[in-house]
Amino acid sequence: LMMMQSVDDLIEEFSGKFVIPGEELFKEQEENIRSGYGCYVAHGYYFASLAGQLKLTKENDCAVVEVVRENSSTSILPSPQAVVTCRVTGVANKYAKCTILMVHNNVLPYPFVGIIRKENVYGSAKNETEVSMYECFQEGDIVIAKVFSLGDSFSYLLSTEELELGVFVGYCKEKHKMQPTADKQHLHCEICLTKEPRKIADLESDEEILKWKRRHYGKR
Repeated sequence: LMMMQSVDDLIEEFSGKFVIPGEELFKEQEENIRSGYGCYVAHGYYFASLAGQLKLTKENDCAVVEVVRENSSTSILPSPQAVVTCRVTGVANKYAKCTILMVHNNVLPYPFVGIIRKENVYGSAKNETEVSMYECFQEGDIVIAKVFSLGDSFSYLLSTEELELGVFVGYCKEKHKMQPTADKQHLHCEICLTKEPRKIADLESDEEILKWKRRHYGKR
């Protein structure tokens, strides 16, 4: 079994790391970690609920984990070409409905509705008749998308056509976090041993993910 890291080691290793909403931070079984501002516990893990840098402070032999944001603004709104972080709230035959949580590195003062239409999942890369929305997104998925226009009834039309856009975090039916398969077309649950199709944000390496975060969420 892997030995639990000391609080000092945790602070040294993880302080300053840049994270985005839905990113897994630590396992809940780590007894010397407590969640603070910008973090939450779900499915046996600590997750980030904000984009920003990790701040770990020592308190009563525990490391309190927080996410610290810089230069945040509550006045920013989704606009065309803006990169947004959203959570899928429903899937139908021709579209997926989302709650837009963030624009770039800014948490919105209140959520907005986003719609990913079938024709905007892959764009010209796939014929629309080949696309099943249920094989692209599932309720609860955290998706990175791009705004391309204002839709009807104050909703925003979103696109995931670019390779680096799509599902960033997904869960199986038992609520376990899944990992992308090598083909970047499925998510695999290492606990349930199930495999589910998704339109995955194609970020191939840790270095590429870091570059992508810096480009879309601000320089760190």
